[in-house]
Amino acid sequence: MKIQETTVNGRKVILVDHLFRKKKIEQVYRTLSESYVYYRGQLSSSADHFPKMVAHFVDLEAFQSLFFYEDVFGLMKQCCADVPHHLYKAYVNQTSYGDVNYPHVDCKPRRRDVTVLYYANPRWDREWGGETMLYDDSGAFNLAVLPAPGRVLIFPGATWHCAGIPSRVCPVSRFTLAMKYTPSAKDARQVRSSRPRDA
Repeated sequence: MKIQETTVNGRKVILVDHLFRKKKIEQVYRTLSESYVYYRGQLSSSADHFPKMVAHFVDLEAFQSLFFYEDVFGLMKQCCADVPHHLYKAYVNQTSYGDVNYPHVDCKPRRRDVTVLYYANPRWDREWGGETMLYDDSGAFNLAVLPAPGRVLIFPGATWHCAGIPSRVCPVSRFTLAMKYTPSAKDARQVRSSRPRDA
């Protein structure tokens, strides 16, 4: 396992490679791409007229029992050991050439939420694009993360970011599993009861 740390606007961002071996990466990919129903219903904002293909895990307890979850959660706890975190949202985005995504944040600046992205595709060529882009608070581009197979990106939810769109030469959809955590169990309960809003 390879762990790299950097900062975006003074906030810690962690990039992890080789969490899983190739066989497990393929197993996770099959589970996420074949076992769930994707629908066009996810909006980046109220001005978004191009909803994304998304599969939400409504039953978070069932999601947490999936064969790979404990590995990812353990990694998040290892990298963010200073505060406890409670899962309040999990879903998979399916993005294809021609889709549209917008920069957004996952929580308000005062919150200490953490977003964990798992890049599920077992193969990803550099020419296919689809980088996750992170911005500083002024809107300036700061970091691009290629969706390499099995890669994990951990960053504060208040960081502006945007999912890149696969290029025209990309023959597959880009699958990313997003898991969102908050330090407060009360906040987690409140957010779980609200309607999903952004990706």
